[in-house]
Amino acid sequence: MPMKWSTRFVKAAVLNLLTACVLCTVCEFLAIHIWKTAPVEVQQAGWSWPMFCINFVVAWISATIIGMIPPIVDKGVKFAMKHSNPSEGFKFGAWINVYINTWYAVILNIIMTVLDSFVLGGAPLAAFLPILVIGWAQNIIPVWIFCYVTTLFAQGPCENLARKVCHDPAAPMGA
Repeated sequence: MPMKWSTRFVKAAVLNLLTACVLCTVCEFLAIHIWKTAPVEVQQAGWSWPMFCINFVVAWISATIIGMIPPIVDKGVKFAMKHSNPSEGFKFGAWINVYINTWYAVILNIIMTVLDSFVLGGAPLAAFLPILVIGWAQNIIPVWIFCYVTTLFAQGPCENLARKVCHDPAAPMGA
C-alpha cells in the first residue's frame, strides 16, 4: 500500500482526469437543466464547451493537489481500518473512498461554486455567502455520489498504472 511520492502524484493526476471530467459534466448538467442557475442565455444555448474546459482545468488541478495532501489519504486509511482491512480489497477501498471522497466533494464543490458564480459568472461580492451556501448545498450530494462511484472503480486501475509508470511495485498483501 505505501507508495513513492512520484507514484502518488501520477495516481492523483490520472485519477483526477476522470474525476474532474465527471464532476464538471454533472455540475454543468445540474446548472443548466436541473437547478437552472446558469444565466438564461447559457440555459438556452445548452452545453458550454468553454465553461466545461475552464472548469475541467481548475477541477483537475485542485483535485490533484487535494490528492497529494498526506493527512487526507492517511486518515482515509485509518478510517477504513476501523471498518475493514486491506485483505478485503474492494470493501477496504470502498471505506477509504468514503473518507477521501468526502473531502474531495466538499473542497471541490466550494472551489467550483466560487469559480462559476463569482469569477466567471460575475456575481456581486455581497451575494457571496448565500450563493456559496445554496450552490454548495444543491450540488454536494450529486457530486459526492458521482465522484464516489467514479473513483471507487477507477482508483485501482489508476494506482496500478501509476505503480507501473513509476516502477513502484505494491507490497504483497500481509507484508
